[in-house]
Amino acid sequence: MLSSTIIQYLERNENSFFSIWCSHLSLKSTRILYNRKLSDDWLFNHATGILPSSAKITVFEEIRDVFDKMKIQPCIYVLPGPKTSIMEEMIHASNMVHIDTIEVMYANHVPPASGNSIQITCIENKDADRWVDLYLKAFDVSISAIEEVRRAVSRMLRERVDLLLAKIDDKAVGILALFSQERVGGIYCVGTDPDYRKHGVGSALLSEAARLSIKRGNFILGLQILRSANLRNFYAQNGFTKIYDKKVYSSRI
Repeated sequence: MLSSTIIQYLERNENSFFSIWCSHLSLKSTRILYNRKLSDDWLFNHATGILPSSAKITVFEEIRDVFDKMKIQPCIYVLPGPKTSIMEEMIHASNMVHIDTIEVMYANHVPPASGNSIQITCIENKDADRWVDLYLKAFDVSISAIEEVRRAVSRMLRERVDLLLAKIDDKAVGILALFSQERVGGIYCVGTDPDYRKHGVGSALLSEAARLSIKRGNFILGLQILRSANLRNFYAQNGFTKIYDKKVYSSRI
């Protein structure tokens, strides 16, 4: 079990990364990240960091009101803690339900990539459109979101996020973002062309991200996955160990 300090580092890394994609509101008891142009994806639209000491039913009602005014589905992340069950009772009373769980993992021992048919590079501005196009394809994102994804990629490059692009015979087949802050590395946006899944692309990207994270001076490397995606075994086989869960709640549909 890692210390609570490490968990705090990983949470700050996540919040800072998604702040590149999102606007934010800081309420007294929580932080709300939102992106109206990606309003269908709660990864870019959620409240987090609610302290158990400040948790009241009025807090969750305020969160709902903020999202309702923006016409975005309300979403709340709940981290593990001694008073989590009390918070969850309040959330249920606010007419919200548990919709998924985020599993947070860290790199224990990432094996080196096998084979050399997959070429991985950190992109520059000239390759940004290839990264964007594959993002849309890998995550089945509507073409209507392309300009917003382009904006986010441009900002990530300015913020010196390492955007990895995997290629086979010069065809773009996989992407990954490595965000380094406070000597903590966070892996995000791991995606593969559907036609090239189960070809070792994801494993090669993770191996390169682990190597690059060490080069950046990071002392820990983390990532997060949705339990509903059933990917924990894949990441475990690639050297990642689960640290903790956080539950995701949203309004009743």
